[in-house]
Amino acid sequence: MATPARPAEALLSLDAISKRFGNTQALDNVSLSFSAGRIHALIGENGAGKSTLVKIISGIVRPDSGSIVLSGERVAFATPSAASRAGISLVHQELALLPFNTVAENIFLGQEQRSKFGLSWSRMHEEAHATLDRLGVHVDVDRPVGELSTAHQQMVEIARATRRDSRMLILDEPTAALSPDDTRQLFDMLRQLAARGTAVVYISHRLDEIERVADDISVLKDGRCVATRAASELDCDSMIRLMVGRVIEDLFPPKPPRPTSDPLLAVDGLIDPPSIRGASFNVRKGEIVGLYGLEGHGQDEILACVAGARKPIAGRLAIEGRQIAWQPVTRMIEKRVGFVPGDRKSEGLILDMTGLQNITLPVIRGLSKWTFVSKSREKTLADDAAVLAGVKGDLTAMVRTLSGGNQQKLLLSRWLAARSSVLLLNQPTRGVDVGSKSEIYELIRRMCSERGVGALVVSREIIELQGLCDRILVMCRGVLVAEHRADDSEEAILASAVGQVQERSA
Repeated sequence: MATPARPAEALLSLDAISKRFGNTQALDNVSLSFSAGRIHALIGENGAGKSTLVKIISGIVRPDSGSIVLSGERVAFATPSAASRAGISLVHQELALLPFNTVAENIFLGQEQRSKFGLSWSRMHEEAHATLDRLGVHVDVDRPVGELSTAHQQMVEIARATRRDSRMLILDEPTAALSPDDTRQLFDMLRQLAARGTAVVYISHRLDEIERVADDISVLKDGRCVATRAASELDCDSMIRLMVGRVIEDLFPPKPPRPTSDPLLAVDGLIDPPSIRGASFNVRKGEIVGLYGLEGHGQDEILACVAGARKPIAGRLAIEGRQIAWQPVTRMIEKRVGFVPGDRKSEGLILDMTGLQNITLPVIRGLSKWTFVSKSREKTLADDAAVLAGVKGDLTAMVRTLSGGNQQKLLLSRWLAARSSVLLLNQPTRGVDVGSKSEIYELIRRMCSERGVGALVVSREIIELQGLCDRILVMCRGVLVAEHRADDSEEAILASAVGQVQERSA
């Protein structure tokens, strides 16, 4: 087992931590140290043990064996409140804020300031403002949190933790819903906290972010810590190799020759102000086309228009050579257009329905006679699609109980069951581990090459589009400005996205 990068300065140390849930060994003899003033990343595939580890540190879960030492003293946190009082704060991916309460009220939640006349609103207002200022966040502290952007809500959550004089701040997938600019602001904030002596524990599947922000990196695999290194010693390839035993090139399936058939999907002169000011493109049968742009430059809206979630003011749409009107989602599903939105939990899946019900949702009418659904046909259709998509788990369980990777595969299996010929995929591997990413890439490629499906894929990661797609279209300020080969450099694609290229380049 690797030795932590700076054990002499450890704020918190874990020694031989183990935890079992039923037949699953979630953690197996894990020893780690976290240093004050350093950003320590935890990486690993889903199920590697990251979440269990931070739940033990933050008092949500008790270990079966092992010990925790905080500032030289052995501790055992029976509750999250006990961990919080000791200066340990966990910021979950699902934020725990009260949307109708103000920013100041959320920052002081559970620690309200009082005077002899009751709550001291002026004092809380001033201290909330000062706390946010120290973090470089400028929001109205009297504004309801629900009116803020996701990025600002994340920062309010962090402000609440830092106001409590947290010695350790744990963040679980903090950038999952953030734009690149918001991510940069978050990283600046974390570096400020580390400079003041806070130990920051950072969990993410985005390895490029780990490279940029971490000082130390620990890799978990199958409940064990397989390596701890200084971040300067690891790049994305070496991180992937430690997690899954493969290099980054091996994550993507081989590409067949580029299709030369007639367009399956054709869009001409698409305009939908203010997001889309002009876009024309096509996707052929068997082809995977990437769509890249900086946040807010119109690529998400293009998918929404084609899927029927938005109605543009101008433009022509054709499927298999036939011109059709811009139609709502239900009609586009009938045209065999499948849409995987960027947020699977709020826009794609119904979490309190079963996996089976989620898969068959678009085609349930075709499985019904009068008012009765053929349960046997529904089960057969869902089972077959889930097997093809590689979904692991009980399809009769609620979707919220599945891992992120299985939830994403479930969305893809929905369009397998619907026999979609056009796939619109918005960040199809968002929030899933490296192993699941590889399986999803393979699934998309199989759907296209074996079934003649055409896919249009939006991603924030250029390397993902280069590895998966046959060609890449680039949006800049609402205009489709360039088309790149997949083997064009990342710098060339980014140059188009920031406006250095103003015409189709290939």
